[in-house]
Amino acid sequence: IFSNLERSYYELRCHCYKARSLFASDESGLSDPYLSITVGNETQSTP
Repeated sequence: IFSNLERSYYELRCHCYKARSLFASDESGLSDPYLSITVGNETQSTP
């Protein structure tokens, strides 16, 4: 059975404005924060 329905694609945009109280995680005393989002079975992370 074939469906004539078109597949829908959606785009989710997230904006992270602030990160507070981050712990120093490297030798220079800085942190390199990242964001990871999971929707359903799909996970995306910032580099």
